[in-house]
Amino acid sequence: MSATHTVYVPEGTFGVLDAGEIPVQTADWSNGLAIPMAYGALIVTGIHTGEIRATATSLTGPPSVHADDVWEEIVEVSVHAPTGSLRVESLEHGPVDGLAPLSPAGPGWYRLRVHTRGRSLHPDKTNPEPVEDYLVMTWPAPQAGADIIRTSDRMKHDLAHAANAPQPQPPAPSPSEEQETLRRRLLQGYSMVDGPQARVTQRDHEVKRRTWCSSSPTRPFPDWKVSCARHLDPRCALAWPKAPESATSSGSKPVHRWRGCGRSAAGGCQGGVRPGR
Repeated sequence: MSATHTVYVPEGTFGVLDAGEIPVQTADWSNGLAIPMAYGALIVTGIHTGEIRATATSLTGPPSVHADDVWEEIVEVSVHAPTGSLRVESLEHGPVDGLAPLSPAGPGWYRLRVHTRGRSLHPDKTNPEPVEDYLVMTWPAPQAGADIIRTSDRMKHDLAHAANAPQPQPPAPSPSEEQETLRRRLLQGYSMVDGPQARVTQRDHEVKRRTWCSSSPTRPFPDWKVSCARHLDPRCALAWPKAPESATSSGSKPVHRWRGCGRSAAGGCQGGVRPGR
């Protein structure tokens, strides 16, 4: 079993992700804890923002049915790892160094068991010190339904309101050859326009894109990552127009238009406005 490490949690969620991808529109939120997606899974925390303690281990077969009594909630779900790169990840900082990879058998289906304690201590709050503990186990296994091994009042509430949770949507279609070409060029730091203005600045590349999707009746989930890392979606072009001189000379911050990525619960792009930095 690997050592325990802290994981930074933004907006009440961290992930067990395959190559860092988050197909959030395919997520099944019904049990309120372990949220399987078309590949990888999300884990819902009690706190809204802060750090939790996590331990991750991969097994060759199912663990003992009896779990230690220190764990308050235990859920099993199936997760798919098409690239065989399952890792515990912060949705802001990426993979957690020091936590073991969770798909040692390579691409395929795995069973994911999530143990938790402390989720009810500071619900939807920000806590500077970690008070929640998570033990994440995986082992190769065929796809199967979710299994709730140990429940809590919070989970019972989530299950009772499962009908109100966003329903899983089909995965996004595979990008066309033209879209893939555009994506590769953008990741290399170039726009599709030739000439001296073709170079895309590092700051433009590292814009964080945010698409809000409901993860619960009371809390949204942010589907965003640093654009230049792995989640650049050519269908959702980023446009950062230069602010008028009048807007900056007065001391006010310029406003930039932006478009979110297409991986929303509704399956489409959502526009928005964010202030310039």
